[in-house]
Amino acid sequence: MSVTGVIQNALAPVTVPTALHFYSGSATTYVIYFEVVDRPNIHTDNKLQNTLSNVQVSVYSKSNYNALVSQVKELMAEAEFLFTGGIPGYETDTGYYYYHLTYNYSMKLSD
Repeated sequence: MSVTGVIQNALAPVTVPTALHFYSGSATTYVIYFEVVDRPNIHTDNKLQNTLSNVQVSVYSKSNYNALVSQVKELMAEAEFLFTGGIPGYETDTGYYYYHLTYNYSMKLSD
């Protein structure tokens, strides 16, 4: 399974729309996610055994998003994503508050 598939499964309990890369619906609260970079991590016998992915999960809302951010953090931790930081902000042109959450995820490759 790809890392974006793992994220999709992890976020399944969220009750707002979730989307890969871009959300085009009309909900005023939603979550988008994507892989930022995928790097080789562990090699044995000149073969790649493990990759480390940096991913971003962003919560967007026109109202208070704190409970949703907490839920996303909990779900991602349960799926073994390592939280590496968060950046809150506000988009003046759209009126959306956002919280960008960044994670690392280590994935063993199939034999």
